Amino acid sequence: MKIWIAALCATVSLSAAVEDKIALFSAKTIKSADAELANIKAKTDKEILIMTLPDLGGKNITVYARDKAIEKKLNGAILVVSKAPRQLELIPGRRTALILTLERRQKVIDMLSKGLRAAPDKTLAEAVKYLSDLFLTADKALVQADQHDVPAPAASEPATNLVWLKWVLGAAGLLVVTALIFFWLRNKAKVD
Repeated sequence: MKIWIAALCATVSLSAAVEDKIALFSAKTIKSADAELANIKAKTDKEILIMTLPDLGGKNITVYARDKAIEKKLNGAILVVSKAPRQLELIPGRRTALILTLERRQKVIDMLSKGLRAAPDKTLAEAVKYLSDLFLTADKALVQADQHDVPAPAASEPATNLVWLKWVLGAAGLLVVTALIFFWLRNKAKVD
């Protein structure tokens, strides 16, 4: 029974883990990072997958990361580190982007870019600690999951939900102001 439960827990936590395919990190560091990522998942239901790869198979890193996130039905974020070409990408899901903003993503990428070659274990530990602090201190409303937390739009794409909402609110405001003006003019004509 204990073995079955352990196997089930291991299967569940595979989506919140470090998949080091280029042996960049020590086993001890991976184990520690996996424990911290599992803690984030347990407390927030957000998954963070960190993948290191020898190459991207000819794909663009953003496309590769999005495809992997969708394939794994990831509810959270994916961080991909490619050896050839040397690239980093951190992509959160739509709702996860409320926590992992563009500035915060850039901070993680900068952290990894500066320290990964010199001290990979230390750099991974710092990045996972930073992500853990972000997720565990985030407002509870921000960590609620969608059924499928699909990757967020690229930084240059507008958030279409917000654009639509701004147009609706603007149109409603314009209608209210127009109605008030006509009401005031009609009542002024009756008084005169």
